[in-house]
Amino acid sequence: MADTQTAYELRLLFQEPGCPVCAFGQRVSSRYVDSLFYESVNDPAVRARLRASLGLCYEHAWLMIEARLSDALGQAILYRDLLQTLLERLPSETEIPDERAARRLGEALTPEAACPACESRAQAEERALQALARSLERREYLADFERSDGLCLPHLRALLQQETLGRKALAAVLAHQRRRLSGLEAELAEFIRKNDYRFQGEKMGAEGNAYQRAAGLLTGRRRPASKKELGLRS
Repeated sequence: MADTQTAYELRLLFQEPGCPVCAFGQRVSSRYVDSLFYESVNDPAVRARLRASLGLCYEHAWLMIEARLSDALGQAILYRDLLQTLLERLPSETEIPDERAARRLGEALTPEAACPACESRAQAEERALQALARSLERREYLADFERSDGLCLPHLRALLQQETLGRKALAAVLAHQRRRLSGLEAELAEFIRKNDYRFQGEKMGAEGNAYQRAAGLLTGRRRPASKKELGLRS
């Protein structure tokens, strides 16, 4: 059932720009952060988990703030708890650590666990890749995938490691990725040509953001900036 739901959500994301597996992982991890602050910020087990990771990573902390995935009170409760944790680990003002103690202090100030939102995203992306590999065996599902932007390079590599990806689906995926790469390479060439002083009078078309799409293809879909982009209710 979970696999079917994941495949369905992925299929909807085929219609959006960029890698659908990136988008799926971002949405799941964002839902995790969203629910964390509205339902679990005072849960002792959740607080202990966040102390172990010293909160959220750079990406998810700022996503939480900029996309307003929680209210200010929830963030204040979390960060006060984390600052108290750090203060407990720091020596008093009268204690000056020697070199060995400083190294131990550095270790004490290092997170003991990964960002829980990153773990949520990684698990979601693995589910998505498994569901995608199985679903691409269906002709209609493959046809929808071939209308998408295809996968970013990291998720293409990961899909190729899925044992359930059949040979016919593999051939279709690789052909689709090659078409996308060739098309984007041509757009970049056109963008470069129009930046030549001899052709600067020509109006820039869709190739105007080709370099941004190339970055997304090689590294992954950009981080969304709003609840709407994340598929969350405002």
